[in-house]
Amino acid sequence: MVTPEFSALERTLRKNLEHLQQQLHIAQAGVIVTTQFLKTQDAEQDWDVATLLEQCVGNRLSRQLELTDALLAALDAYIADVAVPDSREWEGLPMQ
Repeated sequence: MVTPEFSALERTLRKNLEHLQQQLHIAQAGVIVTTQFLKTQDAEQDWDVATLLEQCVGNRLSRQLELTDALLAALDAYIADVAVPDSREWEGLPMQ
């Protein structure tokens, strides 16, 4: 049985991770739009800035989104595996 305190912690973690994920997606969209705009300008400096955005910002945002997805999946798996025994089940068990 999962305790109410644990459930509240899980909900808070999930809410914060989902918010982080949402903010990263917004930032990633901004990088994509800006990069495409700069490339359509077809000026040498614009291409340099677009490449910088893609490699230094876009790639890092993508990696952070992958990590956030993995954290959410790990949280789901952990919650699914957790079975906190009812305190009545502890009676008679040797204390370690």
